[in-house]
Amino acid sequence: MSVPRPARPRHLVATVAATLLFAACSYGAGGVSSTSSGPVTPAPAASAGGGGYGGGYGGGGDDYGTNPPASPAASEGAGSNVLTIAESPTLGTFLVGQGGRTLYTFDKDTATASACSGGCAQAWPPLVVEGAEAATAGAGVSGAIATITRDDGSRQVAYDGHPLYYYAADGKAGDTNGEGVGGVWHVAKP
Repeated sequence: MSVPRPARPRHLVATVAATLLFAACSYGAGGVSSTSSGPVTPAPAASAGGGGYGGGYGGGGDDYGTNPPASPAASEGAGSNVLTIAESPTLGTFLVGQGGRTLYTFDKDTATASACSGGCAQAWPPLVVEGAEAATAGAGVSGAIATITRDDGSRQVAYDGHPLYYYAADGKAGDTNGEGVGGVWHVAKP
């Protein structure tokens, strides 16, 4: 003899589905514009493995997708490799790279080495410079800018001893969806 399974309340399923749909539709509004351009680009993501980054590199965290868009605090002319600043009511002033895209730091990095490779570098593409190029400071950016050599040989830009990254889930300039992810990713502060 089989025992009949109680039916799930259909209104509960519909409510959960509607909530998820609403959350997905309101994700990532806003943006910032910047005129910075040049060979500062995210590094190509590694295609395999690569540990060393631990957890906290993916899409989640308390502030995921909840930060309002930033507005530019300074803009640069047609320079290349220029780090500039943007401002957000909730996050204050922070660094942006090419196209006004938000830059982040990773708590597990050191001043001379990135702890983000493989799958981590796919979610968090490092800010790299090509060849002998160097990044420079735009208005309002006063910290030390340097480069470190990554395991793949590329040169990653570091600011005040912190290697810099973009967040793949930031859809446009001014998005700050990576702030607080895993408790180890933060917008880079000038």
